[in-house]
Amino acid sequence: MSIATVDQDESAVTAEEINAEPQLTKAGTVRKKPGPKPGSKRAPRTAPAPGKAAAPRPKSAGGVDYRPAITGILQIPQMILGMLGRFTKRPALQLDGLTVGIHAPVIAEALNETARTEQAVASALDRLMVAGPYGLVIAATLPALMQVLANHEVIEPNPQMGTYAPEQLAELGNMQAAAVLQAAAS
Repeated sequence: MSIATVDQDESAVTAEEINAEPQLTKAGTVRKKPGPKPGSKRAPRTAPAPGKAAAPRPKSAGGVDYRPAITGILQIPQMILGMLGRFTKRPALQLDGLTVGIHAPVIAEALNETARTEQAVASALDRLMVAGPYGLVIAATLPALMQVLANHEVIEPNPQMGTYAPEQLAELGNMQAAAVLQAAAS
């Protein structure tokens, strides 16, 4: 009869195994227990030798291009700053938004190049790529939201920003309806 440890799985150590004599190889050294093969899922991970840092894994030349996602993400603060500056009548905020827009391509290029050699940057950008396209969605829906806020007099109408007074909006609606009718008639 053998007494097993608390775990009753196949890797449990019995009392006999603990008290057993060590097995020796032909060379006279203690035989090691069989374990997972190197590189298998169960193999322990090994750290690099002391004093040696792990070399960064460079991406292949045909790797992921992060630039579109980065510029998409940077559109969000650019747009928010521009609209806040317009509606709060603070030109410095508008200029901040413009600055983000001007420098977005350079920032995107620098981050894209860094991600080619730095795995940490690449993994952070991979997570951001999920949100990148939403910058375009926000940019497309924000003007409609701003018009709704102007319709309910939460903000002042501002035609330069795409928000109109009720009479101007009605006139634009009539012009669009007339254009649709004209296109359908031809």
